[in-house]
Amino acid sequence: MRKRYLIAGLVLVAGVVWAISQVSSNPHFQQFQSPGFWSTVSSANPYYLILATLFISSTYLLRALRWQVMLRPTRKTNLKNVLVSTVIGFAIVGIVGRPGEFIRPFLIAKKEGVAVSSQIGAWTLERILDSLAIVGLLGASLWLWPPAIAAGTAASDLLESFRRAGVVLLVMTIGLSCVLTVLHYYPSIARNILRAMTQLLPDKFRANLRSIFDHFISALAVIGDLPNLLLALLSTAAVWMLVLGTYWSAAQALGGPMNGINLGGLTLVMVASGLGSLAHLPAVGGGIQLATVLSLTHLFNVPVPVASSMALFVWVITYLLVLIPGLPLAAREGITWRSWSTLPQPSE
Repeated sequence: MRKRYLIAGLVLVAGVVWAISQVSSNPHFQQFQSPGFWSTVSSANPYYLILATLFISSTYLLRALRWQVMLRPTRKTNLKNVLVSTVIGFAIVGIVGRPGEFIRPFLIAKKEGVAVSSQIGAWTLERILDSLAIVGLLGASLWLWPPAIAAGTAASDLLESFRRAGVVLLVMTIGLSCVLTVLHYYPSIARNILRAMTQLLPDKFRANLRSIFDHFISALAVIGDLPNLLLALLSTAAVWMLVLGTYWSAAQALGGPMNGINLGGLTLVMVASGLGSLAHLPAVGGGIQLATVLSLTHLFNVPVPVASSMALFVWVITYLLVLIPGLPLAAREGITWRSWSTLPQPSE
């Protein structure tokens, strides 16, 4: 057991050292080396940073509870197993980037002794619920707390683009919700369409797709269970309110001018950072920091050192701190890079 914890600690230290070396040599991150940046970071209020950490840590428990709720109509799961897998999964995302998203359903499937495809179905539904929540939160924030941006400026034009994109996303999510409802009540129609579309694919690949689709339909059973559906929606809303609270706390920690940005503006920053995270590089991030800096400097005229400090805090709090419990938990579970090959396959 001690050997596993030692290996996890060495991996974490090696990752930090490698990340620092990458940041130091990358011209896109030169702003993180300026004296003004380090001065801003060192003067941040630690109590707000602790609050931000508590907010983001709470989301892991809520995500585990939501996963249980989504599967409750078809299967009872162990909260501890789901929570441990969630923490490990997000730690892997912090190390390898977005491809690590699929580790979580694999781990839950392994610990619960179920088919991987069943958990991929739950993961797909979770991503859809998160998308609905983000669009709803963005729309509500822009309506209730519109950012104070002067009309006729480049920032105003950019904000208007965000609003148009929000309308498009809202229409898409409403349409997607209707599709999910139809899939739940009329799955045979979708199966026939899937069968026709996959006729030319190899038999094994076609069977895997059908298995994943069947388990996804099973996960949609939560739609027909009103109490569980409400719990899933409420937990999703709570997750993203806590994420927004993380951004608010980090902004308060930095003081002016960050603490002058209202919730609508911080929601824009959060959405921009989330989009940037799609280009998340292993261990060093990249996309999330760049998107955070650009949204703050272009929309709110925040000085680069302050915007860079916010980007650093967001990245560390939302992607790196989970490594502290995640790597030891992975070591306790006996998980190594070599052991990933023993995880069950989607068709199992």
